[in-house]
Amino acid sequence: MLLIGRELEGIWHTSIVVFAHEFYFDGGVGIIREARPGHTRFGAPYRTEHLGDTERSESEFLLWVRQQSRDDSNFGPNGYDLLRNNCNHFTQAASQFLLGRDIPSVVRDMIPMLLNTPLGRMLRPLLDRSTSHHEMNSVTGGSDGAFAPSAVSSSASRTGTTPDYSMPSTSDQQSTVEGLLNPRSSFTEGEEEDLMLARVMLESNELLGDNTNEEGVRITVQGLELLQRILQNIINNPRNASYRSFSTKSETYVTKLKPIEHFGVSNLLSLVGFRFQTQDVDTNIGRWILSDADGSQALLRRVVDVIDDIIENVNYNAAIAMSSRDQTEPRT
Repeated sequence: MLLIGRELEGIWHTSIVVFAHEFYFDGGVGIIREARPGHTRFGAPYRTEHLGDTERSESEFLLWVRQQSRDDSNFGPNGYDLLRNNCNHFTQAASQFLLGRDIPSVVRDMIPMLLNTPLGRMLRPLLDRSTSHHEMNSVTGGSDGAFAPSAVSSSASRTGTTPDYSMPSTSDQQSTVEGLLNPRSSFTEGEEEDLMLARVMLESNELLGDNTNEEGVRITVQGLELLQRILQNIINNPRNASYRSFSTKSETYVTKLKPIEHFGVSNLLSLVGFRFQTQDVDTNIGRWILSDADGSQALLRRVVDVIDDIIENVNYNAAIAMSSRDQTEPRT
């Protein structure tokens, strides 16, 4: 049983693919249209589901998207709300417009289900504050957000859940680096959502069990401490190329990071700008690489601080759970 008290397959980001393009909703930007489905910043889809064939024309859908993009009460640049109006709400609305049907309930019910758990109720005030803060600091796009129409048609419509990430092929190693040149000072609302969800996933990952699994706690904390050191080394040594890439087949990665790789570690690496270069498709072995252009001191520091909080919460929850277990165990 997880900390949230239920089995959870994933924390889903969804989009909808129709007329050969992928559409999704992102905070601070609005509705985004990707000409190459499966090549958004979220990477290749983890799962796709065919919803059916739409009778709507492409022009009808593009007009609907444009109307939704102009109104922040719908899916405009400032309309994003982590709990009440996120990417999944957009995918649901688009599916209803195109097909008159819902997207899978596992996606629609994800946030309400999480909020109805002890952990969700505990995090609710934090999530509300986070959403309010990023509404005030969101980046305002044009009247149509990131949406721009083009003439490509297709009748197939499907959703894609994308918690995994990928990158274009680059050279194996960076021989020289000039520094962390990305000027960004904060995450977008959508990225903050990803950061918060990665935190929840790590704090409630299945290795922890009910937080009384000492080995699971040790593995989780050990992996998080290594990830934190990797990021801190980059911050402290911005012109040292040796800290900018590492292989997923190294012994250190295999023993310390791989056990928690899919519980949020990959998400955190992608958020700070790392890109994954696949070297063996069959085994998914490759390198994580952070380029000068993608590296930001501010974003690295933000994630380092969040990892601090995750480690503290994992240790605290484990201490409480183990103390409670010891008190209830029969004595001989």
